[in-house]
Amino acid sequence: MFGPGSKIVDNDSHRVSIDVEERRKLPNSAPILIEENVWVGMNSLILKGVTIGKNSIVAAHSVVTKHVPENVLVAGNPAKIIKNLTNEINSEK
Repeated sequence: MFGPGSKIVDNDSHRVSIDVEERRKLPNSAPILIEENVWVGMNSLILKGVTIGKNSIVAAHSVVTKHVPENVLVAGNPAKIIKNLTNEINSEK
């Protein structure tokens, strides 16, 4: 699930250089993998080369710059692990 305004960007958009020819080259890019049952909150940004593990949640307005393991909640800029997620129905028994 993706909240409104979420963005997935697999490249740097442009190169940073004072050399005009260097700036005209294609930007660096890397694939993004979003596994099963992931929830990305509104206005979040997922950057190139990132994998978001299954069952994880990205909080609203987060910037994901590094891999996110399975079963965690991440938040912030840059996104950091806030909480390990468990099957709370089973843990209440």
